[in-house]
Amino acid sequence: MGNYQQHRNSPLTVRGEAIGYVTFADSAVVKLPLVSVYDPAALTAPLGLQAGGQTNLTAALDLANAMLHTAPKGAIKRVVVISDGLPNVDTGNLIRAACACRDAYISLDVVFIGEDPAAAELLRRVSGATVNGRFNMTGELTAIRHAVVRAEPLPPSRIGATVVAIDTSGSMTDALLGSSTTRLQAAVRAAIDLAVTKRVVYGGCHQGTTL
Repeated sequence: MGNYQQHRNSPLTVRGEAIGYVTFADSAVVKLPLVSVYDPAALTAPLGLQAGGQTNLTAALDLANAMLHTAPKGAIKRVVVISDGLPNVDTGNLIRAACACRDAYISLDVVFIGEDPAAAELLRRVSGATVNGRFNMTGELTAIRHAVVRAEPLPPSRIGATVVAIDTSGSMTDALLGSSTTRLQAAVRAAIDLAVTKRVVYGGCHQGTTL
């Protein structure tokens, strides 16, 4: 709760497009608070993540909500969840956390990269609890990256603030089907692609990142 309140109350001084990162396993951690997409950390913060533990999506949504509470007035707020499994920590509060995002005018996009039908159905309900929330299910690297980046360009008069919530539970070390790339590596690549795309769309220069 202390982490949640800290980020809910911290003033945001970012101007223009913003991005932040949350990781979640047994608990949720802010990997990078909201920063400008032109901040170098926007392309490096997700690198080197380690996987292990369970899947506490509830904590991730609460933390992302708190971070976006500080976004500039009028910003289009979005949480992108990249996960491969069934939430199994504090699940009784999961829909409550999703509805809290909805009440804060936060859209929730879920990119499901696992294979469990029960997990897929639950995560579809979670994204559907928010306004304009979207659910994507894919296990192929290019499709994962596309699903994360697919946000439509905003009108010139609007800015966006996005928190990417990356699942770092133990199963994220599994490889994608037919690939040597792990699920966690795919999630990290997709998150960085999103930051690069925002830079390009809003006037920044493209910078490649190798994992």
